[in-house]
Amino acid sequence: MDDPTAYDSTGGATPPVRRASRSGGGSVLGTGCLILTLIFIPLVGHVILTVIILDDDLTLVEKLLWLVVVWFVWFLGPFLYLLFGQRKNRLLGARA
Repeated sequence: MDDPTAYDSTGGATPPVRRASRSGGGSVLGTGCLILTLIFIPLVGHVILTVIILDDDLTLVEKLLWLVVVWFVWFLGPFLYLLFGQRKNRLLGARA
């Protein structure tokens, strides 16, 4: 007899057991793109911005404060520095 229903020790029917499967159909490529977007690209941007801050004509205290803001305020810090931290002559170019 080909009855797929499972029975327990009392003779009652038990529901079929579902096998665990990967949900969502995610791929390695999708995970890699997510990691690249959320971690690697911002990290490289922060390193480049750190070099810009260290090279800028700021005092030592200003440089340290901007580095703290950029690294500890992860998403907002770089934008704040680019808007308010750079000297105006650097943004507009050297005009004589």
